[in-house]
Amino acid sequence: MAEFNVNTPAQLSQAITTSANNGEADTINITGDITLTGLLPLIEEDVELRINSSLDFETRSSYSIRVQTTDSANNALEEVLTINVIDEALNSSPTDIVLSNSSINENSPLGAVVGTFSTTDPDVSDSFTYQLVSGNNAFTIVGDQLLTNSSLDFETQSSYRIFVQTTDLTGASYSEVLIINVNDEALNSSPTDLELSS
Repeated sequence: MAEFNVNTPAQLSQAITTSANNGEADTINITGDITLTGLLPLIEEDVELRINSSLDFETRSSYSIRVQTTDSANNALEEVLTINVIDEALNSSPTDIVLSNSSINENSPLGAVVGTFSTTDPDVSDSFTYQLVSGNNAFTIVGDQLLTNSSLDFETQSSYRIFVQTTDLTGASYSEVLIINVNDEALNSSPTDLELSS
C-alpha cells in the first residue's frame, strides 16, 4: 500500500509513474474508483497517467486505485495506491527564501556550487522547487542549488542580482531578489613561500 498527496493531474501522474513502474513494464492496467485516461509513453520504460477532471477536496478527499504492471514474459506486479487530495484552503504560501552562501570566488569552474536554497513555509511537510525568474546568464539553478553558469571576474563585475522564485506543491510561490558577491582572488591569495631568518 502506498499513499500520495496530490492536488493536480501532474502530481498524480508523477506519483503513479514513480510507484507502479519497475523499469521493465510493457503494459500497465489500472482499476479503481478514480477516472483515468490514456497511457501516454514518456520514454521506453515510463508511462504517464492523467485524470479526466479536476480534483476537489470538498467533494472527495482520497481515491484508491489498483495498478498492475506486466512485462513481456507475463510476470505481473500489482499494488494498491491511495491518492490523497490536498485541501488548498489549508495550504500556506512560502514566506522567505534563504541561500546558504551568497559569495563565490572569481574564476571558479563552470558549475561550481554557490549555495543551497531553503524555503520558509508554515507547512513544514511541504516540498519546493526553485527557478530564476530573471537576472542574467551567470548562474543557473539545479534542484535546490545555485551553480555558476559562466566565468566570474571580480574586476569585471563584483556582484550580481538574481530574482529567485520558490514554489510549493500546490503552486503557491514566493519570489525574492538575492545578491551574489564575487570574491577578489587578489585579496585572498595563498602563501607561496616560507623563509627562516638567521
